[in-house]
Amino acid sequence: MRIKRISSGARLPGRFPFSLDGAGNGIVFISGMPAPDAAASGCGASGLLHAQVLLADTGNHSDISTRCRGQFPDPATVPARLTFQTRALPFGARIEFQAPAAAGSSR
Repeated sequence: MRIKRISSGARLPGRFPFSLDGAGNGIVFISGMPAPDAAASGCGASGLLHAQVLLADTGNHSDISTRCRGQFPDPATVPARLTFQTRALPFGARIEFQAPAAAGSSR
């Protein structure tokens, strides 16, 4: 299996020791870190298989659900999802999103 990692290197704040995403066997694992180049992995929303959504405040849960309904109007295309609250997120973020996606899904 060939593994490919996509990293912005010096553009990551503080040169964190991780990649923005990694790909192997047709699946791309997208990091929770906001990517400086969101299109770098070549994946789109249609390829999302599962999403983990971390919220700094679960009061934002309905906003996430509303955005998901807008992004995936056909219920048959909605990825599996796990949403939970965490005590704090890096850089004062209110949301962090992590997901595996099918490689080559550009929508």
